[in-house]
Amino acid sequence: MSTHDTPAPFDIVLGSYLRARRKALYWTLHRATLAAPVSRATIHRWELAHAPISTAGLEGLLKSYGAPPQEIRYLQTHVAARQARRRLNHRRRHSGAWDTWVDAAGKEAMARYTLMARRASDVIQYTAMRIPPDYRTPAYRTAITNPSRCPDPDEPADAPWWLRTVDHAADQHRTLLLDESVLKRPIGGPAVMAQQLQHLLQLMDDPAPATIRVLPATYVSAISLYSEIASFTVNGHPLIAGMHIAPWYETSCSPTGRAAHDALRLAVDYGGRQESYDLLSDAADHWARSPEPRP
Repeated sequence: MSTHDTPAPFDIVLGSYLRARRKALYWTLHRATLAAPVSRATIHRWELAHAPISTAGLEGLLKSYGAPPQEIRYLQTHVAARQARRRLNHRRRHSGAWDTWVDAAGKEAMARYTLMARRASDVIQYTAMRIPPDYRTPAYRTAITNPSRCPDPDEPADAPWWLRTVDHAADQHRTLLLDESVLKRPIGGPAVMAQQLQHLLQLMDDPAPATIRVLPATYVSAISLYSEIASFTVNGHPLIAGMHIAPWYETSCSPTGRAAHDALRLAVDYGGRQESYDLLSDAADHWARSPEPRP
């Protein structure tokens, strides 16, 4: 896919969001056409980010899907901004597909970030902060979503109803890259951390869910500049994403996007399974032996 054909990050995320909300209601594309005066093919193209959605179409669909009014207004504002940038970029003969989008919609934005990780056909996630959502034990999730422990959580404490129906894409290939420093940060306390690391070891013993690698402290790479970054392939569209105070997205067609994508691929090839397994096992044993802090 050429740079000119690559959708903007906002369009890719919005399309997946619309599809997830429609599927959560068990609506067919035909049923959705009753909410927006367009064809099934048009809605399908919106969901796959093969065509930009209109503000009127967005409002009709989201109202029917039960989205709150403030969320509809928030996304409509971004649709209008995208339309304005497209007109400007057209006059400049530039596609504008390199735009970075920061999703600052609070809990709904965090839910969309989890959605993208689940629906991508290929996922590479790097973190130097915390274990990502779909790899967590219940106790670790409770600790990481507690505002007193973590003021900037990366998933809502209570997932919205539409996200609870979203499964991982069929035949999804997932890779988790953990900076070694993550193993040394006992979020929730030693016992919670030990249980969490044991859970990762169990996932490594089962080759189906994901490939997990630990990057040792001696590993130096461009991805070390990020606290959390990921590469998603969503409906054939390459996407770079990350989480700081809010989720952000960028296509891998930009110079920085290409550099991040290449750095993630190199990191995947760097770490060996046995070395990663040993680092996780040693850290799990360490936290299992560590006393709980006094209240």
